Amino acid sequence: MLNFGRTALDVGPSFFMLVPLLLTLAFYGFIVYVLVSLLRFMKQKTESDRERNAKLGELIRLMRETTAGSLPDNKEENR
Repeated sequence: MLNFGRTALDVGPSFFMLVPLLLTLAFYGFIVYVLVSLLRFMKQKTESDRERNAKLGELIRLMRETTAGSLPDNKEENR
């Protein structure tokens, strides 16, 4: 009547059948995490690239204004 061996074996195979399912779910969860992290990074990178491009445009404009005012006119020297 007290057959402990059979009860222990019944729990064992059902646990081992859950392990591949849990590993598969963990793998898909990791993939989703990586994709969400990648999308967040790309959004942040796009915003910082836009800011950098705006600053570079402003810097180029300021450098052109500065160098245009400080250089002598070459037109008069060519005459």
